[in-house]
Amino acid sequence: MQVITDAPAQYIRRPDGHLDFLSPCNVVVHHESVKSERPPAQTRLSLRCSFHGKRHFEVDKQRFVVNDDRYLLFNLGQRVSEAVDSTHPVECLNVTFQPEFADEVFRSLNASTISLLDNPVGDPRQSIHFFTRTYPHDDLVTPIIERFRELPEGGEFERGWLTEQFHLLLERLIELHCRVLKDTEAVPAMRRSTRIEIYHRLALARDFIEASVDKPITLSDYSRVACLSPHHFLRLFKQVYGETPHQFLTRLRLKCALDLLQSTEISVTEICFLVGFESLGSFSTLFKRHYGKSPLAFRMQPG
Repeated sequence: MQVITDAPAQYIRRPDGHLDFLSPCNVVVHHESVKSERPPAQTRLSLRCSFHGKRHFEVDKQRFVVNDDRYLLFNLGQRVSEAVDSTHPVECLNVTFQPEFADEVFRSLNASTISLLDNPVGDPRQSIHFFTRTYPHDDLVTPIIERFRELPEGGEFERGWLTEQFHLLLERLIELHCRVLKDTEAVPAMRRSTRIEIYHRLALARDFIEASVDKPITLSDYSRVACLSPHHFLRLFKQVYGETPHQFLTRLRLKCALDLLQSTEISVTEICFLVGFESLGSFSTLFKRHYGKSPLAFRMQPG
């Protein structure tokens, strides 16, 4: 396990192998895990990544899955549990920010140069609260994540450079947050606060669907996560994301099936039920419609 901080770190290692940090510093923890479980605990503002496998999280009783495609962001004070259950090592990268660090960066980005000369820490009334959700890897945030992944185990690095990377990562997360706020304009509501609340609920439900892709979930299940009536949820989800919840779920299941066909020798029938389809016939039809070939033909193709 590699632990990298931008200040002298004080921490204790719990019996389950996880670290509890006692000093206010920004931290990167980079390690591999096959099977692990961490009970719910309050945490700082954090970013969680996973590569070559999945990590399962529960944040304030909401389910999330992190994989090679998406990372999770959650806020200071939320209760978070985590589990990894894999047959092979899963690469885990955690970036945790010291308290008040995000607010300091946010204030400096929103204050004028003149006001910062008089008050370098900015207006203490200004703070930022990110949407707790998974985000797709992109060309904004992911390059900084990759820099942390590439730090050599036990290698030499400039602490000043590391401090700058934490600042840059936070600045880009804030820019991403502003982009997400623009996405809330697609929500049909007059008041800005209402649009943000509805978008947040829809995002939670969307992550719930991703975390439950292999389970028999229904419209009632994910509308309940959003605390909306089924029809209201269905209409808003389609308006914001451009597809219905069932279309989104089906697309995810087909992608999981494709990955299993490419990476395992599991039979087509087993894959059908592993990814949540109830009928082999409907699975094959949908797969062919989406990818142009039946599952069996796809597996048998050369290369």
